[in-house]
Amino acid sequence: MPTQAEAACALIASGVPRPIDVGQVHAHGMKEPRIFLEMATVGVGALLAPLGQHVEKHRLAQAIGLVAPVVTMEPTGMQVKLDDQAQPWWTHTMLLTISNTPRAGAAMEVCTEARVDDGLLDLVIYDGLRQSDLIARLSSLHDGAIERDARVHHTRARSIDVFARQPMPVAAGSKLLGTTPVRFNLRTGALQAIVGHGPGLARPATNVLPVPIVENNERATAPLAANGPTAHSGLRALAGPMVEAATAPLARALTRLSDRR
Repeated sequence: MPTQAEAACALIASGVPRPIDVGQVHAHGMKEPRIFLEMATVGVGALLAPLGQHVEKHRLAQAIGLVAPVVTMEPTGMQVKLDDQAQPWWTHTMLLTISNTPRAGAAMEVCTEARVDDGLLDLVIYDGLRQSDLIARLSSLHDGAIERDARVHHTRARSIDVFARQPMPVAAGSKLLGTTPVRFNLRTGALQAIVGHGPGLARPATNVLPVPIVENNERATAPLAANGPTAHSGLRALAGPMVEAATAPLARALTRLSDRR
């Protein structure tokens, strides 16, 4: 989504909805699965997200209650199974991240290779790293150095099952949900969204035609890619002047409201 008001309004008014993926998590202690759009975590990261929320909203008692578990947590043995494979992956860790988008939270680049429309979740395992090691690795997310780290492993799957020798916390977004064992899976194309150009797409937004939802909850078949002129591009070209005339007043109103704040 563009950060400028006029560009954002124009995208909303003229953009074509397209299907994007969402993640789903079901951890021990949850009554039913929960949807997430950006990222879920297992281990110390599951405590850090709500800790940050408590500090930001000045809920100091709740924040203090999470500090001790964050500081004292130890890496533990975990078994990870991908796409119901018979052979599991064993690791000794205190942090797993499961990403559907390259960024999470306040635009933090957690997994630069994740795409919201590729039909896969991106799993990153921080193997055998303690708190001080994790801080050093996470600080290198922006310069790409972490991708060359031998103790940071990256893979992709449609479903991910995690079992731990001792219960580890599980969170999605900033919500602490439960503990291991936990299952993550992808719901491909489950959300219709208007999106602009961005690093989170495997297919360019302008080359994707809408896939309408029909009554039986099955997506109607439609071409996923359209190279060259199409009826939709022609309609957008005709609608351009009307979109600009309709969205300019709204954009100016939003800008004035922002300035007042």
